[in-house]
Amino acid sequence: RRLLLSSRLSRDKADYGTVGGPFSLLSMALPARSSQRQLPYEHLSLLIFSLLILSLPPLAVGDGGEQQPQRHIVAGEFNLTYNYSVSSTNELVFRFNYTEIVDVTQAVRLTIVSESASSDHPVLVVARQQREIVSWRLPLFYSSEEKEFPYYIVSRTLCPTLPLGGSVTGRVHTIFVEVTTQNPNMTAFSLNASIVPNFQLYLGASHGIRSAHVSPSQPKYYKFEFPPNVSSVQVRMVSDDMLCMRVSVQAVNCPVYDLARNVEFTGIRQTASKKASLSVTTSDPALASATAFYVVLVVYPTDANCRPNIPAQLVPPDPGEHGRELYRRTKQLNITVLPSLGINEYFLPVFGTIFFFLLFYAAAFIIALLHHTYETRRLLARSRAGAANNYDGNNAPIEDTPESPLRQRGDAADVGDNSTDFNEASNSSPRNYLAVGETPTVRTATMSTTATFSTAAMSSLSMQRGTLPSQMSVVEPPASANSATTSASTNASDALASTSAASASATVGVGTGVGEDGGFVDLMAEANQEKEIFRLRKDMTVQDLSRKPPSRLRKKYKLYYWYLIIISIFYCLPVIQLVLTYQKVLNTSGDEDMCYYNFDCAHTLGVISSFNNVFSNISYVLLGLLFLLLCWRRDLLHQNLVRRDPRASQYGIPHHYGLYYAIGIALIMEGVLSGCYHICPSYNNFQFDTAFMYMLSGLCMLKIYQTRHPDVNASAHMAYMALAIIIFTGLLGVFYSKESTTFYTLFCILVIVTSILLTLEVYYVGRWKMNVGRLKRLYLLVRTDGLSCFRPQRRDRLVLLIFANSINWSIGLYGAFKRPEDFSTFMLSILMVNMMMYFVFYIIMKLRNGERLAFTPVAFTLLDIAAWAGAGYFFLQSPTNWEDSASGSRIRNQACVLAGFYDVHDIWHFLSAVAMFLGFNIILTMDDDLAYVRRDRIRVF
Repeated sequence: RRLLLSSRLSRDKADYGTVGGPFSLLSMALPARSSQRQLPYEHLSLLIFSLLILSLPPLAVGDGGEQQPQRHIVAGEFNLTYNYSVSSTNELVFRFNYTEIVDVTQAVRLTIVSESASSDHPVLVVARQQREIVSWRLPLFYSSEEKEFPYYIVSRTLCPTLPLGGSVTGRVHTIFVEVTTQNPNMTAFSLNASIVPNFQLYLGASHGIRSAHVSPSQPKYYKFEFPPNVSSVQVRMVSDDMLCMRVSVQAVNCPVYDLARNVEFTGIRQTASKKASLSVTTSDPALASATAFYVVLVVYPTDANCRPNIPAQLVPPDPGEHGRELYRRTKQLNITVLPSLGINEYFLPVFGTIFFFLLFYAAAFIIALLHHTYETRRLLARSRAGAANNYDGNNAPIEDTPESPLRQRGDAADVGDNSTDFNEASNSSPRNYLAVGETPTVRTATMSTTATFSTAAMSSLSMQRGTLPSQMSVVEPPASANSATTSASTNASDALASTSAASASATVGVGTGVGEDGGFVDLMAEANQEKEIFRLRKDMTVQDLSRKPPSRLRKKYKLYYWYLIIISIFYCLPVIQLVLTYQKVLNTSGDEDMCYYNFDCAHTLGVISSFNNVFSNISYVLLGLLFLLLCWRRDLLHQNLVRRDPRASQYGIPHHYGLYYAIGIALIMEGVLSGCYHICPSYNNFQFDTAFMYMLSGLCMLKIYQTRHPDVNASAHMAYMALAIIIFTGLLGVFYSKESTTFYTLFCILVIVTSILLTLEVYYVGRWKMNVGRLKRLYLLVRTDGLSCFRPQRRDRLVLLIFANSINWSIGLYGAFKRPEDFSTFMLSILMVNMMMYFVFYIIMKLRNGERLAFTPVAFTLLDIAAWAGAGYFFLQSPTNWEDSASGSRIRNQACVLAGFYDVHDIWHFLSAVAMFLGFNIILTMDDDLAYVRRDRIRVF
């Protein structure tokens, strides 16, 4: 054992003298008491064997019995280029020393070039510092799905040494750089080491913009330290080319992740091509609340991380000395660190925004006060002038108060006689279209010619009764036919029945038909029970479609806003939880490609990365609350008016404010959900921003339809179910619209079918049903009347509906062929276009029927057009685009344009909120000209 131990020790030493020479080994091989006794035979054999081993020349034994390479140490100097060769038997170690400077961070950068290195026998580089080791190889390979990109030039910045504080100076740091290879042949290389100039970044553009050239094999990074009293900065990168890169802000730790394969594992990071902007705070969890950080710049070998399916932009490769392709993918860029807004600089834009929208409250209050004062003085003057004649049909005096505007109608807008006062109107027949004093006339018409009741209506009614009368008569009574027997509280159906009864005594066969038992059936008398007769007239009035008790309708339309409140609660809570989770993941992981912010104007507050985009949605909330207050005021005034004078309920458009309240709540929730979306805006979250826009579009169309169809409007649960289907369709579009042509084809079919069904609903005023019996009745009509049954009775309505259908069909076909990526916006545009078309249809029909627009809706319309024009301008300048990649979206980023705090999208929020508020007020006031018009004179369309 002693012999083997000594032999191993001798082989590890090149010089025998270092371990005492051969006699030392001999003495170790002999026993301790060898001098006192004779050597045995076995000891003599060991001695001879030891002498033979010691006579051999010394060899350096390595792994597998190979000879270890010779290692040469070179004392290097900075800023000099060393050209050497290495092989499997020849290694080089470069030693660089530098002296530390007080309060200055110094970093050493190594550049090594070897075009003769190969992938089978690469050149291995190991840089050893006091606490860190960095290694790499040449050639450096980056692979993609299509090919590999070898780089024969590698330049790395070694981990900087932290500076000493105080007056300590003169400490020397040593760096060892080992260059080796397993190639038995000599492999040439060149090495250069230098101290990085201007390694420290400073705050503000006044200190200059740091320029750099970066490639996949030559990353760079710089250090920034927060100045005193500065806790938030913005790091901005600008470049003229489109090469894909990663900008990362990392904590001041070693090692620094500055390669394409590991830069995504730590710090705050963004992919970028032309622009990048990172907001950094001292309390950022991704930086471990540090007071300094590194800005790491890494260029990717391809553009797949920035623009999928786009080939890499490469300068044509040049052949090197060994015929290799040297890929040139160098990006020139500028780095700047700018100060962010302090918390004190948030107060002016935040409270200024609130003050601006509170001015709308002040303006509404002042206008309401002036209007009330004007109306009070005007009505008071008129009431004093005509107080002696204010009696109703029963000689009961009407309350002489200025709150009863229906007492005087000198300036009322009426389709018929504008001089008829409230007493005359309350005692007249609901179907009075004749001049006062005119005698009633009888018109007789066959079923195959035009009549007051349409052929289709009478056929449908007769089939339900089992009869098909061939002839009928209609009486149009004068206005004063029942003035002596009908009181002011008589409803429309009683007046119509009494008028028909009085006329039947002088007219033979008026209002009669043949029943199942061969007798006569009084059709006009049954009109009080058969609502189909009223709803199938050619010239229907609002009185015909407002026969249900007001209390019943009031309860029906209250469900709209109660249901919407419940829907909002259950919809918003998961959304808030989800987006806050996204924000937490973004802050923790540092991957800012998750959310599509306008990073050039993103102001952080707390955990919210873009507080300004979230806060600007307060405009929807404040104006939604104001709209609710305006609706509540009008509702309260109308209730007080009806309480003082019940006859007011028979005038003007029926007042049902449930849908108005639902619209106001939906506007508030649009602001809440839009704010949630802007916590982390992305393609998957965009449905949060559009969900209540779908609601608003649907509710506005329902409200316009309900204005003159209060009895046949959709119930709340059916309306919200339809809107839920729309939102669900939008959800499907998020997942399938980009990949499936079938989806857009089915959606196109759905748009066309829905347009046809809504056309039938609007044209027939809700009085149609799709069933097997409908086809049978259609066959009977064609058989009896021929093609004349297809002659349109409402030509104006038909023309407008055909135009609307052509628009919808065109949009559906456009989607089927073009397949836009942003399906949510595409579907929202369909709803908005239909809402606008229906509104225009309503205004056109209103003017066609001799009505007019009051000053208030006209003023709102002009202001609304201006607001939408401004909002559209800023919307088209959107600073983000999540249809593109994250880096592609950052190219569109723009600086703040308002108070150094808000960007163009925030202004879109402000103007679109104002535009929607004005638009809702147009719907609220567009029928104010009919306030003093009897409902039997207001046409339905």
